[in-house]
Amino acid sequence: MVRVAAIDAESLPKAMITLTAANRMAQANSGHMLVFQPVLIEKSSAAEPPRVPQGSMVMYTTQIMQGEVMTFNTLRVTAETNHRALAKAIIARIATNSHTVLECYGMAALTVAVQAVAQARKGLLIKRQDIACVITSSSKSATSSSSGTTADATADSSSSTGAAAAQGSGDSSSRAVTCHRLVLLECEPRRPRSLLVTSTVGVSDRSFQQQPS
Repeated sequence: MVRVAAIDAESLPKAMITLTAANRMAQANSGHMLVFQPVLIEKSSAAEPPRVPQGSMVMYTTQIMQGEVMTFNTLRVTAETNHRALAKAIIARIATNSHTVLECYGMAALTVAVQAVAQARKGLLIKRQDIACVITSSSKSATSSSSGTTADATADSSSSTGAAAAQGSGDSSSRAVTCHRLVLLECEPRRPRSLLVTSTVGVSDRSFQQQPS
């Protein structure tokens, strides 16, 4: 398990870029992919060694066998998305589908998404559930039609609050933008290797889990 710490809001996007690049390298070099779990360091955990400042976001990162990452069942995230409302939408998706995908256009949106995942994990852990994240990125054309498709998927999530959180403002023009995707997979509490949705990444990780750490 490796910890990647972002000590402030400015360093969080850089940490995400690092994880994206590391995930590509792991897939190319060893046939594995990285999964991580974000944790917001609060007063009760700020002393965890090696010490990181209170308010830091720490990504606990490990690897699983490589698989095909799905890009449907999406929630679109923008810089204006409320991360607390998005966290509720994530919990609703995990309850019904055991996975979801956060599509983030721009680094500010990616920051919101990671904050929402950390918030969602708090609620899930109370119910003895958890999620692990796989991050990917690609160049995508941002148009009003693609926004509408994602918004339709969001509307199925369960609560109107969660749906409103994930809908972004539509773009009438078409332009190439970097789309960061956080694929959220249900797993055993605080055990990101123990995925409960093997079909989402196209591989069963059970044999890998039995290997000593």
